[in-house]
Amino acid sequence: MAVISSYQSKKLIYHHTVSNADELDFFTLHTHSVSELMFFVRGRANQMVEDRLYELRKNDLVYVKPTVHHRVDPDFSIEYERYVLMFDPEIIRDVPASGVFENTAVVNCSHERIVTEIFKKFDYYCLNFPHDDFYQLAKMLVREIFFNLSLSILPENRFETPFSPILSRALQYINTNLYTIKSVSEISDKMHITESYLYSLFRQQLRTTPKKYISDKRLLAARKAIILGRKPTEVYQEFGFSEYSTFYRSFVGLFGYPPSKKTSSSAITVVGENRKMQ
Repeated sequence: MAVISSYQSKKLIYHHTVSNADELDFFTLHTHSVSELMFFVRGRANQMVEDRLYELRKNDLVYVKPTVHHRVDPDFSIEYERYVLMFDPEIIRDVPASGVFENTAVVNCSHERIVTEIFKKFDYYCLNFPHDDFYQLAKMLVREIFFNLSLSILPENRFETPFSPILSRALQYINTNLYTIKSVSEISDKMHITESYLYSLFRQQLRTTPKKYISDKRLLAARKAIILGRKPTEVYQEFGFSEYSTFYRSFVGLFGYPPSKKTSSSAITVVGENRKMQ
């Protein structure tokens, strides 16, 4: 993989990369505590966001919100080039265009030349400015992207739902009842299928398990509440854990530190990714 430019800190991750035909790895289903933008420059790839699948086109802009599970599947028989940014969603909280992605995760910017030019600025600033200065510039560029999207007339949604209807309904049920679900069998009962069949659907189509899918989302939400000042012993039940000991072990297992440890609200945490950042 060729790295054109890159930057990483606790508050922002950026890279512009090209993967060639020798790239044998794949991108696993994952989620994280921050927002992600991916600008697709060239190649062939499919982008999965929860139960939606998008066939990516040149100049597609992908926006993934915090705690949303996603994965990209590139065709490595040809070069795959993209820009990736991971950042605190507070950066764009007051930007009107954040509603552009309310019903879709992908918009095409082929007719928005200013957006493509902004990404070229990331390369220039990253290669020519000091580390701390680039962080400040990158925040402004992210905001500039969204402000310009607010002036755009964007194309219609074009996603597909490649999963079985049962799995799509199961995901909808989980996300609607995330903090009150008592067991995986509750979901399978609602879908009128066996628990083992639900498990196989998750493994085959999402490459994860129902329990991990639910737990990761709960822990990310609980972590955010703790960072904002709530006590771990106060929030664990609110976010679906019946016993504090279970919550504590799960939290440490996922994040690598106890829930009582002080961390930054904008620190980036990636969950479920084994070998490579999308």
